[in-house]
Amino acid sequence: MLKVANTLPAMLLERGKESPNDTALLEKKFGIWHKITWGQYVENVRFLSLGMISLGLKEGDKVVFISTNRPEWLYTEMAVMAAKAVPLGMYAETEELGVFQELIGWSDAKFVVAEDQEQADKILKLKDRLPLIERIIVVEFHEVRRYKDPILMPYDDVLLLGRQLNERSRELFERNISAIRPEDTAILSTTSGTSALPKLAILTHKNLIAMSEAANSRDPLTPQDRMLSSNPPGWIGERSFGLCWSPLAGFCVCFAEEDETIDRDLREIGPSVLFSGPRGWENMISKTLVRIEDAGLLKKMTYRVFMPIGTKLASLTLARKKVPSHYRLLYAIGEHLLYKHLRDLLGLSKMRNAYTGGGFLGQDQFVFFHAIGVKLRQIYGGTEAGGVAVTQTCDEVRADTVGTPLPGIKIRVDETGEILMRGGNIMTGYYKNPEQTEKALKNGWLYTGDYGFIEESTGHLVMVDRKNDIMTLNNGVKFSPQAIETRLKFNPYVKEAVCFGDGRDFVTALIQIDFDNVGKWAEQRQIPYTTFKDLSRRPEVYQLIEKEVKKVAGSLRDDLRVVRFSLFEKELDPEDGEITHTRKVRRGAINEMYRSQIEALYSADEVSNIHVVKVN
Repeated sequence: MLKVANTLPAMLLERGKESPNDTALLEKKFGIWHKITWGQYVENVRFLSLGMISLGLKEGDKVVFISTNRPEWLYTEMAVMAAKAVPLGMYAETEELGVFQELIGWSDAKFVVAEDQEQADKILKLKDRLPLIERIIVVEFHEVRRYKDPILMPYDDVLLLGRQLNERSRELFERNISAIRPEDTAILSTTSGTSALPKLAILTHKNLIAMSEAANSRDPLTPQDRMLSSNPPGWIGERSFGLCWSPLAGFCVCFAEEDETIDRDLREIGPSVLFSGPRGWENMISKTLVRIEDAGLLKKMTYRVFMPIGTKLASLTLARKKVPSHYRLLYAIGEHLLYKHLRDLLGLSKMRNAYTGGGFLGQDQFVFFHAIGVKLRQIYGGTEAGGVAVTQTCDEVRADTVGTPLPGIKIRVDETGEILMRGGNIMTGYYKNPEQTEKALKNGWLYTGDYGFIEESTGHLVMVDRKNDIMTLNNGVKFSPQAIETRLKFNPYVKEAVCFGDGRDFVTALIQIDFDNVGKWAEQRQIPYTTFKDLSRRPEVYQLIEKEVKKVAGSLRDDLRVVRFSLFEKELDPEDGEITHTRKVRRGAINEMYRSQIEALYSADEVSNIHVVKVN
C-alpha cells in the first residue's frame, strides 16, 4: 500500500509514479479485455483535466457526469478534482428530466460529461432551463455527430486540448494537484432519496481518504486483487471502492462490456473483490434457483440433497455453534459435487472479499452464499459517511449484524434507537441546504436516520431498518417491514415486496412478480399471457405466489405473518418515484400511489378489480 497522500488526485499521482506499468483497469470491448496501466490512468486524467481548464473550468466549478460503468467515469471524477473543481455523479438510468433539472440546477454545474447520445439528449432537452451549462462533453460523440448544437463537444477533443496545454505548461497538472487541500470539497454525492428528492452531500478529500485508509487497514486489498464495477457510478458505494479505495490499495477495477454480458464477464474475470447492494446478490440467487429448476434430474437431486447440508453448516458456523463432524464430511462431498460448480457458475470461484451494503440483505440470502462457500460480509455506512463506516471482519461474520466501526470511527445509539456516527469520514454538510445539515449534524455526530442497537457483549452494530420505517401493530408489537420483505424475496418468483401493518391488526403485502421467471414458469405450463399486467392477474400466478408466502410464514412469529397479499400490476420503477435507483422502496410514494390497493388488503369486503388473497 502507498504512503497515504492527503488528496485523491495526489494519491492517484503517487500510485502512477510507483507502479506505472501495473494494471489499474480492465475494460472489455468487442469481446476482448483491454489493460489500462496506472501510468495510462494518470495520463488520461492529466489531459482531461487540462482540457477542461482550457475550456474555462475554474476552481470550485461543478461538473456533472452521467455514465454507466466505464473508465471514463473515473477519469472524469479525478480530472475534475485535479482542477480543484467538484464532480457530481448522476444515475444514467434516470429518465425523469425533472430530477436532472432539479439536481443539476441546484448544483450550479458548468459542464456535463455525458456517456452517449441518450444522456446528451436529456441535457439538451433541459438546456434552456439550465443556463449555467456551458459545455456538454460526449464520450461516444459519433452518436451525436449530426447534431448542430455548439454546446456539444467530443470527449477526444477535450483530451487534445489537454495535450496541447500540457506541451505549453509541463508542470501545470502537478502544480494544480499540489494546491489542493485535504479540507477542500472532493465530490458532491446524491443521497438515496427514499423519502424525497436526493440531497447533495459534501465530502472532502480528508473524508474520503479517512474512509479508504480505515477500510483498508481492517481489510487490506492488494494490487493482485480484481474488482468488477457493477453498481451505478453515481452511487457512493461504487465511488468509495472504485474511485477512492482502488488507488490507495492498488487493486484493479474491471468493466464489463454491457449490462447484458455482466454474468459472462464476471465468470471470465473471476474477481477476488465484489461489492454489491442487496439486489445484486438477490439476483444471483434468483438466477441460480431458476437454473436448478430447469436442470436435469441428477443436478436437481444433487442440489436438493447438498444445499440443505450447506445451509445447516453455514447457519451453525455463523451462529458460532459447534458443527457436527458428519456435517463437515458431507459438506466436503458437496464441495466436489455442488458448491464449487455453483461458485463457478456465478463467477465467484476466486472470490476472497465479497461485500454487501447499501440496504437490507435478508438472513436467508446471506446464509445462501456462505452455504456455497462464498464468505459474504456485511458493511454499513452511507453517503454522508463517505460510503463505508462499519464492517465485519473475516473471523467475525454473522448474518444478524453489520460488524464493528472502522478505526477512527465512533458509533452510538441514542435513546430513540437512532444510530449516530462520528469520525474523519463524515461529510461537512448538504450543499446549499443548511436546514437539513442542521438536522443531520449535531454536536459532531451524524444522525443517520437508521434504527438499531449495539450488542453489549460483542460491540457489533445491529441495523434494523430506517427509523421512520419501523412499524407498530395495534397489539403494540414493533417490527421491521424489511425483515419480512427480504424473506419473501428469497425465491425466484418474487422480485419486490412491500409490507404494511403500521397501526393495523395484521401484516399485509403488495408483491411484484419477477416477470422473466414467472413468465418462463407460465410458458412451461402453457398458461397464456401477453403483458406484465396480464400475467400478474392470472389466478395460477396468485396461487404460485400464495405458496411462496406460506413458505415464509413458518419462519416468522404468528403475529408477523403476512395475512393477505395482492400483486402489483406493473414493475416498480425509479422513474415513477416508487423505488430509488439502488432499488430501495420509497414507502411514502407507495402508500400514496397504491392507496386503494392497500385499503383493499384491510377491507372486510371484496373490492372490485382488486384481487386480494387471504393466506390460510
